Amino acid sequence: MGTRRPWQFLLFIFLGACAAGGPVKPAQPRNPSAERAAAMEIVKDSPSDILRAAGILWIQVQQADFGAAQPTPTSSALNVRKATLKLLLKGIFKGKFTEPEGTTVTAQVDQYVSTLSRQFAKPGVWSNLELAVGKEFIVFSKVQGASVLAALADSGCDKILPAEDALADVRLAATIEKGSNNLEQTLRMASAEAPKLSDQFANYLWQRASENCLKNPAAYERMMQFLESPGLTYGMQYTLLGKISSSVEGNPGLPAGYANRLGLALFRMLSHPGEGETKENLIDIFLPNLLGLAGSATPKSASDIFKGHAAEKTKAEDFLAAYKGPKDAKPLLEWIRKP
Repeated sequence: MGTRRPWQFLLFIFLGACAAGGPVKPAQPRNPSAERAAAMEIVKDSPSDILRAAGILWIQVQQADFGAAQPTPTSSALNVRKATLKLLLKGIFKGKFTEPEGTTVTAQVDQYVSTLSRQFAKPGVWSNLELAVGKEFIVFSKVQGASVLAALADSGCDKILPAEDALADVRLAATIEKGSNNLEQTLRMASAEAPKLSDQFANYLWQRASENCLKNPAAYERMMQFLESPGLTYGMQYTLLGKISSSVEGNPGLPAGYANRLGLALFRMLSHPGEGETKENLIDIFLPNLLGLAGSATPKSASDIFKGHAAEKTKAEDFLAAYKGPKDAKPLLEWIRKP
């Protein structure tokens, strides 16, 4: 048999494919960002912005033009100006929208400005933001399945935050939602990103993990280890602590070990270097409320909290005795020294 010519070889391949059921269509390229965005569940009425939002967008200001401020009919303390923004859609973390990532859109928004020297929170999702070129924002929208412009309008937007305050949080949450949502894996990933995470991730984390933690002592123990780790930001730690404390103190049906373990975590957090504001809140609010020194919680003894941890009791007592900060540590010191 002679050598096949190139066109004969191609014809041979084509006929073979047809015999097998038709030409093989090329595989469509995957779009990991779209898959991730579609994977995130909408949880209506959730305290977590990340879970409650219908869509979450990452945008960057490319151009900003502002009209003259005009008086508002409702308040002499406010003027309103039109802002025409050219925005780059850098990412879609949740929801489906008409425009793909990388699209540039032009939006006209209202920005309220104060006529007074004192500053206060102003109405409108765009009003309290610095809309300078290059600034990046995370948009939590009430809508999806529409144009990005619908999500950027006041009527379709729930909240807008500077990217430095929320980008790491929504990016990690989107990654977790796409995966198995396993608590151990979630906390490992959160520990790796801890210096970047804020109250946004704390709210998301407790909403996702609370049911498991309050039913499963092993899961709760793992959450306590995360809470008391020294690498958390103030916003992350304070918010997570508030969520857990409210859940434990407001659930009298929980075994006593839950409150005792939380108390041990709080005292361990006192020994962290620095973190003055966190320690002030522990001394002034969280520990007195948990231990029954303030509020309506059932009183707890140091022997309950430090059972099996005598060395840590001594360490906590030494810290309280040496404390020179602005809060009154004497009630805690008297409590820990009580036989």
